[in-house]
Amino acid sequence: MEKVIPLAASIVLSTGLFAVFKFVGKKGIDQFPVIIVNYITCFVLGNLILGDRHILKLETINTPGFWPLLSLGMLFVGTFFLMAKSTHESGAAASSMASKMSMIIPILASVVFWGEAVNIQMIVGIFLAISSVYIISTMGSNLNSDPHSLPPKKFNIVLILVFFGSGMVDTLLNVFKQLNYNEFNNEQKAALTFGGAMISGLLVGLLKRARKSNSDAPKNQLVLTLISGIVLGSINFYSVVALYAAIDAFSDNTAVMFSLNNVGVVVLSTAVGWFFGERPATRVFWGMGLAILSILVLAF
Repeated sequence: MEKVIPLAASIVLSTGLFAVFKFVGKKGIDQFPVIIVNYITCFVLGNLILGDRHILKLETINTPGFWPLLSLGMLFVGTFFLMAKSTHESGAAASSMASKMSMIIPILASVVFWGEAVNIQMIVGIFLAISSVYIISTMGSNLNSDPHSLPPKKFNIVLILVFFGSGMVDTLLNVFKQLNYNEFNNEQKAALTFGGAMISGLLVGLLKRARKSNSDAPKNQLVLTLISGIVLGSINFYSVVALYAAIDAFSDNTAVMFSLNNVGVVVLSTAVGWFFGERPATRVFWGMGLAILSILVLAF
């Protein structure tokens, strides 16, 4: 149970992020200000929860791990903008697949750089996991699309950057755990990382506003934007804390953890998509079957 609880929490919370974005899309809310409010919420909430252990102290700057963890937050924001750009240029299906298939990067890093044990069962399980993610991502993205619609836009270099950016975020989360920045607990690490994301996001927001000074969002969406951002940020903060806890729980085999986590998010997100009115193609259920099989192989 000590492994199942943090892993399950990470899967549920990560899926919660997907649900909030679905809601934002349904309401036609501009995602960028929601993301900014989300990062501010993560940083403020984290420090409130930490109480006397908050990171808003001068000595925090000199604590080992401060700059790497702060920089990771900047990568969060950078990856988000790459995903937005690739969605515009190559379509949501290709962008989603590039992001989800990036699970290969932290898995390989765990085996190659930290020498985690590899056996046939693990190889088969990871192969099934990657296959299931591929099937669900490619077959389940255009669920309600018009069969007579135009084909998706062509592949471009931004998709490669999305793939590596998403993979590097997970890999660096693992790296920083392996480096044992023990003077920061999981909540402090999350708050510091989101502090970097908040600073970067606000700077980008100022630049965007300077370039489009007369492009204010509709006033009637302000409340929904704030509420969505606060809810997203609350879930987002705990999703990173849960992921850190899951990495701790699977410290002897993080490759298995990243496989189980990613597959779990894909399967649960597909179920949430059904709630929002998406009806996946039959082949998606084959992918979900493979996902469940991969979980059984990796877990047992």
